[in-house]
Amino acid sequence: MLTAVPAFVLLGAAQMADVPLALFTVLAVTLLAAPESTATLVLAGALAGSAAWTKNEGIVVAAALPISYVLVRLRRDGASSALRAARDLYIGLLPVAIVVVGFKLRFAPQGQVVGALLTSDAWRQWRDIGRLVTVGRYMAREAIGWGGWPIGGPIWALALLLVYPRGPVTKREPAVLAAGLLLITQVIAIVCAYVTTRNPLMWQMQTTAFRLIAQIWPTAVWWVCATRGHANGRTFAS
Repeated sequence: MLTAVPAFVLLGAAQMADVPLALFTVLAVTLLAAPESTATLVLAGALAGSAAWTKNEGIVVAAALPISYVLVRLRRDGASSALRAARDLYIGLLPVAIVVVGFKLRFAPQGQVVGALLTSDAWRQWRDIGRLVTVGRYMAREAIGWGGWPIGGPIWALALLLVYPRGPVTKREPAVLAAGLLLITQVIAIVCAYVTTRNPLMWQMQTTAFRLIAQIWPTAVWWVCATRGHANGRTFAS
């Protein structure tokens, strides 16, 4: 599913940072689905932090994935299990997060997205229904046609896979639920960035949407496959 998408392969060949960000994200998610140990959770946290170090969009991954996973564990396994998972995840995440925060505060200029969210125009833009509709339509059209296939796009392949019969062990696993919550959070973050951008809206979307989808694509493929179970009860997540 990954290598059959020309756009994703070309972004990698062009050495775009969106591909390593996608790699760190899907590796973190995959480790959460592995047999649980302190080592796998610490490494998952470090990989989520590496996503934040790679690009600003990775900050969403570093913030949302550990929180989502801990909340799912809290609901399923109770407070003690969730606290142990949180401890291990943040042991891996915090060293990288400290470096990222220190760099942002000391050296990096204020990003356009954060700057736009802090302006008085942000609320006015959210009240602009036409702007919201424009963003929604463009993102839907871009997602459906994204990938560089001559006809349609890879999203259709994922849709077909989603209707494939599931086995007995499916999306209730904590890692799969956390990955689904992460994907939703990433989409919401993209919409927020577009709605509040101070750049010309269409230019902003035309120059960035295909890369933002590439950041999400590997995790989306993993999530769809992980929700499909084999007849013997095993899942792609493991």
